Amino acid sequence: MAGITLPEILEFDNRFYETYYSPENVILATSPELVFINAICSGEIDKAVDMFDEMQQFGDDKSSVDAPQGRFEGKEAIRTFCETWLNYAQADASYVVPVVQTRSGGRSCTEMVVHYQYRELGKTLKFPICVVGDLREEGRLDEIRIYFFFKWLPGISAYRHRIFKPSHNEQAELNSMCNVIREYIDALTNLVDEGGMERILATMNDDVIYGGYRPESISPVIQGKDRVAKKYESFIGVPQTVRFESIIDNDITAVCEWVGVPNGRDESGRVPLLQSGVGIYDRDPATGKLKAVRIIDNFRFQHEIDWDKVDIRY
Repeated sequence: MAGITLPEILEFDNRFYETYYSPENVILATSPELVFINAICSGEIDKAVDMFDEMQQFGDDKSSVDAPQGRFEGKEAIRTFCETWLNYAQADASYVVPVVQTRSGGRSCTEMVVHYQYRELGKTLKFPICVVGDLREEGRLDEIRIYFFFKWLPGISAYRHRIFKPSHNEQAELNSMCNVIREYIDALTNLVDEGGMERILATMNDDVIYGGYRPESISPVIQGKDRVAKKYESFIGVPQTVRFESIIDNDITAVCEWVGVPNGRDESGRVPLLQSGVGIYDRDPATGKLKAVRIIDNFRFQHEIDWDKVDIRY
C-alpha cells in the first residue's frame, strides 16, 4: 500500500498554534521532555541520551522512547532515535515551539509545534506533537512518549501499538479521576446508552473547541456544541473504548494517555482497533466544564494498516 509522500505532506495546513497558544501559558524551559526534544533538534545527541540510564530507576524495565516511529528501549536504541530524528522527516534542520505544558504527579507533558526545515525547497513543515516524560531525579527521564498524527511524516504506520499493558481490558476505575474528567469518560464509555450524548455534551461549554492535531484538510478545528456533537455521534458503535493509563492533571489541563479496550458491545471481533493514544482536555475555570478537547490517534485509518508488518505488543 503506497504511503503519503513528502510533497503531499508539505501541502498540509494546521491551526494548532493559532488555536491554543496564549502568552498566559506557563512553560518551564527546563522541563526534561522539552530539554530532550530541544537537544535532538539542535544535534546535541549525547546530551539527549545522557538524560537516561539504561534501566528505569525502579522496576526491571529499560528506559525508552516510544513514538509513532517505533519503540526504542535502552540507551543505544534511544541514541538511534535521536540520530534519525531529521531522517524521518527527510529534513535539513528542526526546532520546536512549545504551546501548552502540563505537569503533575511525576510526569510532564509539553504540547509543541515542530518545525522541519527544507533549505533547497525553501519550505518548512509545521505540525503539533505531544511529548510526555516520566521524570526521575535531577531533571532526568525514565521514559519519553511522543504522540502525533501518523500522516505528518512519510513512512509511519497507521497502527500505534498499545504502549501500556492494561491490568484489565475494561474502563479504568472512575475513582482515578474527578469532576468533569470523570463524568466525561463515563459518558464516553456509555455513549450508546439513552441520554449518553446529552451527558457528554453537558460536560462542555457551548463554545467548546475540538481538534488541532490533524491537518485541516483531514480534520479541521471545529467550535461549538452542535458541530462537536456530530463528531461524537461518529463514535457511537465503535467496538473499542479508551482506558486511561496515565493522567497528568494540573487543575486546568488533563493529559490522559490511553489504551484501547473492547467495549463489550460489538461481536465483530475487530480487536486490531486496540491501539494507544492520548486525550487532552482543557477546563474553563469559570464553569468547571471543558472548553477544549484534542485527541491524538489514528482512528478511521485502520484500512491503511498492513497487519503483516505491525508489532502488536499486547
